[in-house]
This record gives sequence, C-alpha cells and structure tokens, in this order.
Amino acid sequence: MSGLGGIISHFSKACRNQPFTPLKLQQGNQPRGDAILLPGDEYAPGPELDDVFVKPLPEVNLRSPPMWVYFNFCKENLEKLKKQASWQTIVPYITTDEPLCEFIWQRITAVRSSHLKSQTKARFARLFTVRKHFNL
Repeated sequence: MSGLGGIISHFSKACRNQPFTPLKLQQGNQPRGDAILLPGDEYAPGPELDDVFVKPLPEVNLRSPPMWVYFNFCKENLEKLKKQASWQTIVPYITTDEPLCEFIWQRITAVRSSHLKSQTKARFARLFTVRKHFNL
C-alpha cells in the first residue's frame, strides 16, 4: 500500500503499538532532505500550476443573504429514497447518505440554475470514511 492509505495504515499501526518490521523502520527513517527539490529564489510560477489552483469565481448577486439550514427527514422517507436509488445503480450496496446527498444536490442545483449562466460549473464534494484503514 502506498500514498495516503499507506500513511494511515502505518499511523494506525503506531497508535496500536504494533511492531514494525526492520525493513519498514529502515524505509521510514531514511533522510528526506533531498526527496523533493525545492525551487530556487529565481523561480516564478508559470502555467504548469494553472490546473491546480481554483480560480476565483465571478461575483454573484444574491437575492437574499446566505443562511445555514438544517434538513430533517423521517426514517420512512429515507428508506424510500434509498430503495429508489438502489434500483438505479449496479453497485451492490449504497448507504442512505449517498442518495440523500444526491437528492439535496439535485434540488440545490435546480434552484440555482434559474439565475446562473449555463456555463457555470457546479461542484459537489462529500466526505468519505477512512475507518477501514484504522481497522475500525
């Protein structure tokens, strides 16, 4: 395992006071001073980073000030929503959170689309669990 999953796995092992193999200790304790070469003083950012940074969005005139909103759904409706979403996927199992997030995102997008330009990009992000890497 490498990347973030590997880091989380090693961190989990350390938190549980489980021993590391001598090879893992040797690999983990290597000097890292030259692993990533830092740019010199003469470096100026160029177009190589254009796709990394999020560009500022154009200012949008809001009809009303933004506000925080809580949604409450009864258990029966959540079960219906999950059942309906399960029919539309080839994935063997979905959580209740997945169709709920999709439903809310669809409704928010529908409302916003009435006053945004057709070229406007909308993004949706949701958290995912890393519990399996911690063996929880």
